[in-house]
Parts: sequence; structure tokens; C-alpha cells
Amino acid sequence: QFDRMQEDPYAFMRGTMPQYRRDVAQPFEVNADTQFLTTESSRIQLVGDPHIENIGTYQNRAGDIVVEFNDFDSAIYGPYHIDVWRLALSWYAFGLSTTFTKTDEQDWIAAGEQVARGYADEILAMAQGLETPALDESAVIADLLEEAEEDGDEQAELEEFTLVEGDGARHFDIGNPQLRTLSAPTLAWIGESIPAWQQVLPNEGRELGALKGASQRLGSGVASLFLQRYYLLFEGQTESLEDDLLIEWKETRDPFLVGTGLVEAGRLFESNAQRIVVLQRRAHEDPVTDHYSGRLGEEPWSFRSRHNSGFHQGIGRSRIERRLRDGRWGTGELAHAGYATGQLLARTHTRPETMDGRSALDSIAAALDGRVDDFVAEARERVALMGPQLETDFRLFGLLRQKHGPTLVSP
Repeated sequence: QFDRMQEDPYAFMRGTMPQYRRDVAQPFEVNADTQFLTTESSRIQLVGDPHIENIGTYQNRAGDIVVEFNDFDSAIYGPYHIDVWRLALSWYAFGLSTTFTKTDEQDWIAAGEQVARGYADEILAMAQGLETPALDESAVIADLLEEAEEDGDEQAELEEFTLVEGDGARHFDIGNPQLRTLSAPTLAWIGESIPAWQQVLPNEGRELGALKGASQRLGSGVASLFLQRYYLLFEGQTESLEDDLLIEWKETRDPFLVGTGLVEAGRLFESNAQRIVVLQRRAHEDPVTDHYSGRLGEEPWSFRSRHNSGFHQGIGRSRIERRLRDGRWGTGELAHAGYATGQLLARTHTRPETMDGRSALDSIAAALDGRVDDFVAEARERVALMGPQLETDFRLFGLLRQKHGPTLVSP
């Protein structure tokens, strides 16, 4: 995990989410408190770790490809601005990590600033019942939707991890270094757990074919790199190999709680897996964007599940960088993408009620009090302070590993 965090500042940011939450919950010079918080708006359902690469696509029940946040492993209730600043900071961290030299610090601060503007504009427009711009007006979002259409039709995820052997059957690709063969006891546990897991799936996902194989998935994520992940291959609705299903079971952990009085929010659910699944369904426009979003197990060892479909694509940093290099996108597209991701965060925050059962939209709109420019200026100031501090911490992290060893434990 530390090796991956040292790859670049963006990976370091992903691996230090608990430290980020701790810092903004205990303000000091770099992370001063916000002017735009009320008691009601401190109990918003948070995404938890909103960053660029945690935004992706789903195919909803109507068959449309939609954009949503796709990782709610750290979701909990807390002050809404913590998510806004985190998403804004991720654009700056991307800028620190890109090798594309025709952008500078101010371009990435501007993209982060546009997160706050898109967020505040969306909140106030929704509060007034006004129509808001479509997310795909952003070239980055439109490109993501196009990729999902292409890869979904081609079953790209299935092709990456499985092979059709000479016997005409589909199997996991045991030569893939991201997969590991499972022991007999683990395979038996998976087989025994499937019936109970199926019972908590949405109705649309309960009709599954036979299990064709299972494997351990390695090397995914940053903060979650050490968590157990299993890939399960199921027969689809027909005998054709083209509709086979690739399902992920991922181990869950406690979220990092923010703010006094919010510890009880972590006790609202029977398990972390239930917390993640329930909060994702509440946050998405269509609560069944994933027919195989479910849970199994009990604390301290619970898992959440999802469908690894080609329709589920994420905003990849490499794709953005490639578009910048080939000249298709410039700094204007980056700023517009920042704005669109801010809009998406506003929509995600306002679909569920607050922890107290209030309207999240009314709570956040009251906290903003129409002061959009001031809210945006504050967010820009925070990114301009936190971004360089992130870069300094990243470099210090490397020096400390050189001095104390790769695990930061001196011999």
C-alpha cells in the first residue's frame, strides 16, 4: 500500500483519506473552518471519499447510461463541505501527478474552484426549482459515457479476467497476475454464502445461473489495497458465453467518523456492508443502478458486492491526460469537468435525507445563504493551501520511508 501511495501525489491523496478527514475536523492554519456550516448541514449523507476516479457510469433499469459516484465504502453522515473540498483537492492532486506540461498550478486550482461553483450553483438552482445543465455538456463526462457504451456492449471487464478455453467454457485467466487461485476452504465458504447473499440482492439480480468459478482479485485500490476481494463468475441468463456475469465481493471496514456526536451514525447499520449498500442506493438517482449490489457476512468480517460490467466505467486519469496530449481537450475542458463533478456531488448529497430526517437540499441551501461567490472563494483558498501541503507531505512520506524503512518501522 505504501509503495502505491508513493507513486504520485494523487495516489498519496487516495491513501490518506482518514488523515484528510481528521485534519478538516480539527482546523488549523492550512485547514481553517468553513463559514458555511449549520447544525443541520453537518448531518448530510456524505460520499465519504469523493475524488475524480470515484466517479463512473452505470446502466439504469431503463437501459440508459448514467454518471454517479461509484465508491461509498467511506460513506457516513457529516458536514457537507468536507466532501466538496475533498473533490476539489483531487483535481489539484491530479495536476501534481500529471506529466502533461502545458497546464500549471493555477489551472488545477481553477478546476477545483469550479467544483465548488458547480456544487453551489446546483444547490441554489434546485432549491429554486430551476433547470440545471446536463452533466454531459462537459466533454470529459460525455467521453466517459461514450466509453461505457462501447465497453458495455463488448463485455470488456469479462474479457480482461476470463478466457474461453478449448472446451468451449469460460474460465478465469489463471495467467493474469491480478488473480490468485483460491483454497478449497475459501471456495467452500463462497459456495455456502451464495444463497443468503442472493436473498438481499434487488429483485432484478436474484435470478443467477450456476457458479462457474471464483478467484481472488489482487492489486486493486489504494487505501483499500489490503482488503480481501473475490471475483465470482456466474452463468448468465442464457447458455451463451456472452452474458456471463463477473461479480466482485469486497471486504468492508469502518468509516472514519467526523465531528462530535456522529459516532452514533456508525451504529445505524448492522454491518459496514449494509451501510455501504444502503447509502449508495439512497444516493443514486435510480436505487438499482447495480442489480448485484448486495452484502453478506457479519462484523467484523462483512462484504459488499457489485457487478463488474463494461457499463461500469470510471473517469481514468490516463484517459484525461491522453486527451490533453492529443489536443482534444484544454484547460477549458478541465474547468468544465470540475464544474460538472461539483454538480454531481450536489445531486448526490441532496437525494437522501439528513441523519435527522430533514431535507438535505433545504439544509445545504440555508447554509450557503445565496453566497455563491464567497463559498467558491473559500474553497479556492482551501485548495490553494491544502494542495501545496499535500505535495510537501508526499515528499516527506518518501523521505521518511528512506529513513525508517518501507513500512515506516525502524529496524
